[in-house]
Amino acid sequence: MGIRDTLNRIKESSMIPLHMPGHKRNPVYNMGNPYEIDVTEIEGTDDLHHPEGIIKELQDRFARFYGGEASYLLVNGSTSGIHSAIWGSVRDQDEVLIARNCHKSVYDSLHVRRLRPRYIQPKEIQPGIYAGITGKEVEEALERFPKVKAVILTSPTYEGYVSELTTIAKIVHKRKIPLIVDEAHGAHLSLLYGDRFESGVKASADLVVQSLHKTLPALTQSALLHVGSFERIRKETLEQGLGIFQSSSPSYLLMAGMEGCLEDMERLSEDRKKTFEDRLDHLYEVGRGCRYFTLLEDEKKDPGKVVILPEGKMSPPELARRLREEFGIETEMSTLNNVLAMFTIGDVDGNFSAFEKALLSLEEEEKVSMDDRKTNGFKKDVGAEMPEIRIPEKAREPWETDGCEKELVPLKEAKGRICGEKVLVYPPGIPQILPGEIWGEEQISFLEKAVESHLKIYGLTHGNVRVLVSDGREDGNG
Repeated sequence: MGIRDTLNRIKESSMIPLHMPGHKRNPVYNMGNPYEIDVTEIEGTDDLHHPEGIIKELQDRFARFYGGEASYLLVNGSTSGIHSAIWGSVRDQDEVLIARNCHKSVYDSLHVRRLRPRYIQPKEIQPGIYAGITGKEVEEALERFPKVKAVILTSPTYEGYVSELTTIAKIVHKRKIPLIVDEAHGAHLSLLYGDRFESGVKASADLVVQSLHKTLPALTQSALLHVGSFERIRKETLEQGLGIFQSSSPSYLLMAGMEGCLEDMERLSEDRKKTFEDRLDHLYEVGRGCRYFTLLEDEKKDPGKVVILPEGKMSPPELARRLREEFGIETEMSTLNNVLAMFTIGDVDGNFSAFEKALLSLEEEEKVSMDDRKTNGFKKDVGAEMPEIRIPEKAREPWETDGCEKELVPLKEAKGRICGEKVLVYPPGIPQILPGEIWGEEQISFLEKAVESHLKIYGLTHGNVRVLVSDGREDGNG
């Protein structure tokens, strides 16, 4: 079965998409036959890399809608926006302050500019789920690392936790350096929740990257790069980065979809917003009545990111599998500790009720099962017992391993070796270890459990990981 056959099978199935993209395959969003409107840069269609007409007008509309000084369309997703933002903000071999729960695209940018990362380790709320970054944490980190030339944070996180962006922006700007916010999961925040959550542009961040497709009705790879202010950003270098990291043949289908997304946001009624919030409130009310499944709630968390913590015998990967196979619900992600379901403005009412029905059915099953196991001293193998993973010791900067001789070794034999390739569970795409860091028992143990749970792991090949043959200093990059 090929790609088209697979997509058509999904289209014809009744599977409920509690995952991105945010349009949720809702038929109300329709651009007709894509081949009929797929064009290139011809007379009248403008040019993404030198916009003067209809593309410039759309970018200006987005800037007015979100309140920034400028906005750029991204057809290569938020990844291209992250690369461009970092490219336009710092110089080669600068120090940058990074929240350790940033997406892999941030770490890939380190190699391009040969940057020297300094880290903030976010606090864990639950195993593998990190709180937003506080102003105090940023201030303390900048005091430890006074040579930092930019601060890069993810807000909201994959699970929806928002950082103290307004406070952080003031702290960062006192040092006359830029704040870059990966807001890939937050394009909808100010639209749906008003001032309840701090969005990057309103908080005066310098550069904010948003994935429209993650939480709003736009096609996959549709994203935006907002400029809060050019005061600390070199415009010509930023636009140079956009030219480097984006395709020279941008998709007009994606840009047309972004225009449709903006039009939908502009006409979104208060009644429609309230209906969405009411359905979420009811869903969490159902969750509060469950003993064996907890729906994580927090005033600093986007409620549309429904994080499910199994408290009974069922592991998160098993919960995700059963939701898919028995209830026709495909969730966004399962980790060793939780399952993530995403609800957006694109969800129809039946998606909420189907999830609630499935949750109550599994709750009843867990109740019966756990009652039977009370005398057996039952304890789950994975989940809450997972230790917090500390930042590994660093032997070299990530880019100093580029070009070094590397070899594959079994994961269980990697302890003490220097990592040659980042390793991460995807999703969410947050590296467990980076090139140049030293493998420790914590990283090995975590990944072994991830393998046992059949999670997707990048950088692990048939149980082997790539390490430096030596410390690499004689290989020409040190």
